[in-house]
Amino acid sequence: VSGSYRSDRGVIKTNDFDRVSGRINVDYEPLKNLTVGTRINVTYSNNQRRPFAGGGTPCCNDGIAIGGFGEAGSSALPIFPVEVDGALWYPTSGWNLRASIDRANYISDLAQYRGLGGVYAQYTLPWVKGLSLRSEGSFDIIQNNQVTWANTVVREGEAYGFNGSTMWRNYNYNLYGNLNRQFGLHKINAVLGTESQLRSSSNAYVEGTGLSGTAQQVGAPATPMRVGGSTLGGERYLRAYFARANYTLNDRYLLGVSLRRDGSSVFAEDLRWGTFTAFSAGWVLSQERFMQAVKPVTFLKLRGSFGQTGNQEVPDVTQNGYAGWGRYASNNRGDLQNNIGNRAVTWETTDAFDLGADYELLDGRISGTLGYYRQDVSGLLLSVPIPMSAGLQFGGDRYWANVGTLRNQGLEFSVSGYILEKTPLRWRTSLNLTTNRNEVVSLSPELDNNGQGINAGMTITKTGGPLGAFYIAEYAGIHPEGGYEMIYEIDRASTLPDGSPNPNFEQKTGNVIPATRDNLRNHRIYREDQTGLPTFFGGFDNTLSYRNFDLSVFFSFQGGNYIYNGEEYAHSYIGTGGSTLWADLAGNTWTPDNPNAEYPQLRWNNRYQVIQPDGTRREDRFDGGGSDRGLDRYLYRGDYLRLRTLQLAYTFRRIPGVQSLRLYVAGNNLFTATEYPGWDPEAFNIGDAQSRNLTQGFVGETRLPQVRSFTTGLTVAF
Repeated sequence: VSGSYRSDRGVIKTNDFDRVSGRINVDYEPLKNLTVGTRINVTYSNNQRRPFAGGGTPCCNDGIAIGGFGEAGSSALPIFPVEVDGALWYPTSGWNLRASIDRANYISDLAQYRGLGGVYAQYTLPWVKGLSLRSEGSFDIIQNNQVTWANTVVREGEAYGFNGSTMWRNYNYNLYGNLNRQFGLHKINAVLGTESQLRSSSNAYVEGTGLSGTAQQVGAPATPMRVGGSTLGGERYLRAYFARANYTLNDRYLLGVSLRRDGSSVFAEDLRWGTFTAFSAGWVLSQERFMQAVKPVTFLKLRGSFGQTGNQEVPDVTQNGYAGWGRYASNNRGDLQNNIGNRAVTWETTDAFDLGADYELLDGRISGTLGYYRQDVSGLLLSVPIPMSAGLQFGGDRYWANVGTLRNQGLEFSVSGYILEKTPLRWRTSLNLTTNRNEVVSLSPELDNNGQGINAGMTITKTGGPLGAFYIAEYAGIHPEGGYEMIYEIDRASTLPDGSPNPNFEQKTGNVIPATRDNLRNHRIYREDQTGLPTFFGGFDNTLSYRNFDLSVFFSFQGGNYIYNGEEYAHSYIGTGGSTLWADLAGNTWTPDNPNAEYPQLRWNNRYQVIQPDGTRREDRFDGGGSDRGLDRYLYRGDYLRLRTLQLAYTFRRIPGVQSLRLYVAGNNLFTATEYPGWDPEAFNIGDAQSRNLTQGFVGETRLPQVRSFTTGLTVAF
């Protein structure tokens, strides 16, 4: 039985988190050969969330304009006052952070109750040696209660309230038999069983204004805005049958095989089931007689495996979907469809293959691994583009399908050992490194025929290239007379005038053109070697000890990926004057007296007088606010080396009544070396799953970096 309490004060005021948890693990043997037990973990947490980045005008249904970190960070100009004559200045704008972080004005709290656990019973059959039967039942239940409240200081009109309650349920049941036997030099382990899973959710909410009393809960609003809920949603079932067996001969030769058949309610009935197999083999060479003469090699094992896994983590792809917030047609009687069902969708399958070797040298002083892996994902589940004429919500990506095959492959390497061992100063070090090469092997014929693959705005995924390669214009400097940005022109014609293929299709012509909104969209370059996917990553760890002192130093690193700093892009243009500007712009923008500046002339609403071939000027708009417009000047290498952990400790010895006493001090994220100018090179896109995969190198909003933290502690054992 154990319990814990944790309290975190956020780096942003009012962004606090408290959690209380308790855990019970019980095993009991009521009868001979019968063991029963339970594992239960109960948690309550309260998250006082940061003010969200709502705009300065009423938005959507709630009409709240309270801003928060993201909004104030981008829109609270230094010239804006906080107070005027003792009163808050313009608190409803969303730009006055003082107003929105005051819990007397605005609250956004999320209380969560979670129960996670299960029970089991295992019976060892006395009449069959090594055979046992086990039954397991488990649950994971989450209850979220959300309260959002704003008074008339940060919101015009009446006080606003929102109460929402959502429950997620996940139930599992397993039943399987396990056989462990040894016959001389032979060892066998076999498992046969079944698994069942049910997931569902329910929710209820009420939203309104004109609240009575001082409580933040909605209660009985004078003006209800929305009331709704569902008793059942997101219901899905999984049934599986599985078998696996492992065989060992003389602790030297190892074989394994497994078979699993899964059925998911997500797919249509005739495509519901998938079968997945796995095989493995190992050979401990160091136990062979011919290896005895190789004295430096203490242990050497060769291994290889092939295994399949299935993915069904998508919405109910067989059903048409409708937006819960939108209506259209006369008198709002039409439903806004946002998804077309596809009954031809089935399991996405990953075939994983690896070869490797594990070794120990010099009686274990040096050890490590070396391996090669390859993963082929077939039947890739993606939401693919459909035309605007389909009439769906915004004409967006709302059609789920199995669209192709994806491959990842690379090398894995690790080594660890003592540099100094039999001296007062002991030094042990370890290094691990993984490389990865990503390639889209194939997409559906429809996506291949359009020549663009899957266009996700600033990235493209197409056959023969990597996942989410950047697709943006190439920067060509500042026009010396007009002060506006230029880009390289792209030859967009797929054929020459005589009908033959154009060898320069989507290639630079050598000409430069103004970086207008239309040109940014129409003259982008597919950058096959620039994606958000790292091509290598790993860590480097060192532990030094001298007498009672020990020092641990751990570095992590990553590279080969690119990050598009959308925040820098957004704040390098004056726009309509409502946003802060990148600090580098100060004294470094184009003027007639500074024609070689790094940044363009600051123009209201990004409208410039473009110099025409005949010398005349025509106004055009240059801003790049769209998700399909960007410049490679804001694309950076994402390589970094980070001092992840540094810890110094002292262990006291020979204290009467105390087994051990250890004092330590540690620091996390103390140092980062990178060329990326943003706050954190480990930032990533936090959109939905597909967005995270296809545009993971794009960072377009204010992201809090990982904090630098210091910890001190005392560990006592009696």
